[in-house]
Amino acid sequence: MTKLSNIFLLIMFSLLFFITFIMLINLFNISTMIILLMIYSLLIFINLSYWSKNYMYSIILFLTLISGLLIIFLYFTSLISNMKNNFYVKPILILTFLINTLFLFFMNLSNFTFFSMSKFNLIFFNSNISHPNFIINSNKKMFENIFNLYFYPYNNFTFLCMLFLLLTMFIIIKICSTKSSSLRKIN
Repeated sequence: MTKLSNIFLLIMFSLLFFITFIMLINLFNISTMIILLMIYSLLIFINLSYWSKNYMYSIILFLTLISGLLIIFLYFTSLISNMKNNFYVKPILILTFLINTLFLFFMNLSNFTFFSMSKFNLIFFNSNISHPNFIINSNKKMFENIFNLYFYPYNNFTFLCMLFLLLTMFIIIKICSTKSSSLRKIN
């Protein structure tokens, strides 16, 4: 179980670092925003499959949302003109990113033994900080809240998003099928 949790944490940290790296580039066009949304939904469904006993529900949700996002992505890329993207990286954000990366690496190496103070223990809701899987143990309540997002009383918003993606897919298919030429004017 420890090896599985280490692999899980490695996947989570790599995806989170990829998201922060894309945000550091300061490139906020439609393509990068949809890529960020796909990576964020991938993170949610990895968490959901890790904490639940049945992982098929998270796979079905992932396939539904990603297929809808890809259809929206195709629609936007067919309508938006090809423009050059300028990369601008802010130095303070790179410094913050590096400090956070080093802090996480240092916390992982030390197994959280230097944080066994009572004041710090109160911050993390009196959890066992000296435990090697501290991040997993402290986040169990948070992932139970993710479960509430997909189960009965709170799942209305999720179903609304799924219905919106389905409706958008039908509208895009209708728009694309009525026009025999390309949607974008080619110069």
